Amino acid sequence: MKDWFGSNTTMYRARDSLYKAGFIVFNAYGGKSGNGMKLPHLYALTWATIDELNEKYSLMRYTHYPIKKAPLNYWKSGNNPNIKTRRERNNQFKKDVKKIKKPITSY
Repeated sequence: MKDWFGSNTTMYRARDSLYKAGFIVFNAYGGKSGNGMKLPHLYALTWATIDELNEKYSLMRYTHYPIKKAPLNYWKSGNNPNIKTRRERNNQFKKDVKKIKKPITSY
């Protein structure tokens, strides 16, 4: 991403501006999963309907916004009513991982 933003700091500031202004939301929080895999955040555009996760990408994910519903349109008011700090997002991810039913593996 450095080719477009120059630095990670610039990229994260741009993301945070879009988030605070209501153009995007975190639909699934990222972090280390129960099996040690690093998962990225999944974002949703607030002017579009939210699609279901592909089976390939739904591994260990818990989404926070309803799918196939009317767009959230937070951007129209210029703010996101569901803003969470970085610490709150990390804590929410830990809670989400506990909610997910893990497959039973037999040896």
